[in-house]
This record gives sequence, C-alpha cells and structure tokens, in this order.
Amino acid sequence: MRNNKNRPHSMAKKRFLDTLHGKIIFASLCVVLTLAGSVLIAGEVLLSKINRVPVTSIAPQSASQGATSSGPVQDDSLLWKSDVLNILLIGNDTRGGEEYGNSDTMLMLSINKNTNQMKVVSFLRDLYVPIEGFSDNNRINASFESGGPSLLIDTIQKNFKVRIDKYACIDFKGFEKAIDSVGGVTITLTQSEADEINGDPMTYFTEIGEKPQKVSVGTQKLNGAQALAYSRIRHIDSDFKRTQRQRNVLSSLMSSMKNSNPLTLLSLADSIFQDNMKTDLTNGEIEQLVLFRAPAIMKGNLEQFTVPAAGAYSDKPVVRNGRPWSVLTPDIPKNRELLKNFLYGTTDSSSNG
Repeated sequence: MRNNKNRPHSMAKKRFLDTLHGKIIFASLCVVLTLAGSVLIAGEVLLSKINRVPVTSIAPQSASQGATSSGPVQDDSLLWKSDVLNILLIGNDTRGGEEYGNSDTMLMLSINKNTNQMKVVSFLRDLYVPIEGFSDNNRINASFESGGPSLLIDTIQKNFKVRIDKYACIDFKGFEKAIDSVGGVTITLTQSEADEINGDPMTYFTEIGEKPQKVSVGTQKLNGAQALAYSRIRHIDSDFKRTQRQRNVLSSLMSSMKNSNPLTLLSLADSIFQDNMKTDLTNGEIEQLVLFRAPAIMKGNLEQFTVPAAGAYSDKPVVRNGRPWSVLTPDIPKNRELLKNFLYGTTDSSSNG
C-alpha cells in the first residue's frame, strides 16, 4: 500500500500556491533568486576583468635610477594589528604609453574588521624621503613612477613603519567612470576652486580627452570629469588642501553609494575594473569587502589623517641640480608616532595583533 503520510502536507502546500497570496510570494521569490543569481554571475564576470599584479613581481621602470623590484619590506617593526586591514589606493597619473606615471593620489584606507570603522590616511606627493635605490632623497611619488606599487609600498613602509596589506591602483579614466556610474558626487566649491576649473581646462582635461561643463560657486553635483578636475587642483593653495579635496570626493562617493542598488554598484565595479585597475586583492577579498563590509562602512564617518602631520615637517626648499625644489621634509620619527596613534591608539601594535 502506498504511503500517504506526507499527502496532507503536500496538498496544503499546493493549495497555498494556488492562492493569490501564494502566487505573489512564489513569484517574488523567483525574481529575488533570479536577481541574486544574476548579480553573482555578473560579479564573477567583473572580477575576471581585474588586472592582478602582485607587488613582488613588478619590475622597475627605470633601472638607471636603481629602483628595486623586491617587493614591499616586511619586518617586525611595522605597525599592524590582525583586526585592521590597510589598503593603499593609488591614483595613477599616466598620460602616454607608460605603465606608471607619478602617483597623483595616495590614500590608505584602514578598515577595522571588527567594527567596520574606516580611517583614511593621505600621503602627500611632495614628501621628501629616502627611496630604495636612489642616491638621494626624492619626492615620494617618484617611487611609483620608477618601481610601481611595489616600490611605493616599500617606501611608505620603510619610512613610516605602517604595514600595507593590499593595494589598488586606478587611472584617471577609471576615476571618471566610477563617479559617473553613481550619478556624480556632491561637492561645495569655493570661488577660487570654481575659477581654477573653469579658467584653464587644458591643465586637467585635454590629456585624457575630456572637457567638463562649467561649474559654479557653492554646493553642486559634479560629474566624473568635474570631480577629477576638483581632485587635481594644485595651483591655488597647497598639497594639504589638494589631498583634502581628494578625501572630500571619497567621502561624497561613499554617501552616493549608501542608497545604491546592486545594479548601480555593479556598474560602479564595471567602470573601475574594465582595464582601469591593478590590484593584488583576490576575488574573495573583494567580495568580502563589497558584499559584507561596504554597507556597514558607508554608514559610518570617515576619520582623516595627513602625512606629514601638522607641525611635523619642514617646507623649506631643497637644492637639486643647482635650483630650489619645493618639497615637504617630514620629521619621520614624529610622523611615525602620530600615525601609530591615529591608526591604533596609544597601545603597542607593532609586535602581535
């Protein structure tokens, strides 16, 4: 005799699916699962586009300058904690066929994996520091031009003793596309900033084939080309103000992403990954950041720090090749201590996590 022990349950399930309420729930579930599957498939496709370049395999671009390709230094004196992830974001100023230009932007994102709090550290490009293989100190962005992410990371670690776990490098076109994919960023422009963007567009745009619309004074939404120009302004004030503008764009970008749907975020990822980014982050690490950490991170406020810190540097010009050179010479021990306190507090964080 056939076992009918489960028939009442199956009949009840069938009757539920025959109701309007049941059909709506079933259809909604199918849509959700289909979208989730599409997002996962699209995500895998996007991740396959990334140009992954481990820092230890990047060859120097200028052997005559003695740049090293040995990868970032790892030693016991580096500041670190096991629950903190430090990712260096590099804005790559390439204008021709070269692989690496100067590192126009150097922002380190420090993410607490327990609290999802994010801190941002700006390394100013005019920092005058020792660079491995160079006979004399140089601006820190010269390390990227000569040895790519490997030499830049090595230089930051050796000078400021903070461990960098991962990096991501994006060029100007990728930056523009990322801003446009979320509908722009909201920025408040001063009169001098608006005049600089409007007055000399050739300084910021013809080299990447994009000329922006005019901007005005006050709070407004900037598109990718305008946000790029704003981030690169360097003639009206100082490198400190310049890096603050870059952090303003990052903060506004995070705000724009807070209410973005998965398709918008996929569009953002596509704009960045499509031939515009190099990184050593794995697929799993990117998925962990985007799917699990990003929503919580974007709800918080950014804490910000600049290297060199206020009162911990000299801006006296140095003489190179018989002419004065405008640089920032950091008090390295003082900046190390201030950076340590900003990232990890006053507790010892250099020996064990």
